[in-house]
Amino acid sequence: MNNPKGYYFGTEYTNEQINDALKSENPLGVVNHEDTVGHGTFLASTVASRLSGEYIGAAPDSEIIAVKLRRAKTYHDEMYPIPEDVENAYEVTDIMLGIEYIIEKARSLDMPVAICIGVGTNQGGHDGFLIVEEYISSVGAIRGVCICAAARK
Repeated sequence: MNNPKGYYFGTEYTNEQINDALKSENPLGVVNHEDTVGHGTFLASTVASRLSGEYIGAAPDSEIIAVKLRRAKTYHDEMYPIPEDVENAYEVTDIMLGIEYIIEKARSLDMPVAICIGVGTNQGGHDGFLIVEEYISSVGAIRGVCICAAARK
């Protein structure tokens, strides 16, 4: 497994590997991952689509560091009444680790970063005092880090 340096789980794919997969007749043989939900792919296109014409992303010249969160563990589903068919239930600690990974990667590339967080929750008071809310607030104060939260109507 190709875990990112300093992490005990996850797989890191390079830009070259992803582009090779896109050109391949068997893309999963090159990059063994597929976005089965489509939410992350949609957000990436909204942010960084480079296609000229009717649709162009908010930051078409940007590079992408994508983090695919792993699904919450079974005990999480049992603690909170999450239906079995819900694919996008995540643990707060994984969200925080994903943010940390993105910040570390951007620093290693000596680049500023805008992090689009496209997940939400019905837990807590929505008052900014959950640990994940406080964490996001604190990293948003770091120079060169911009936090963007996806919202829906």
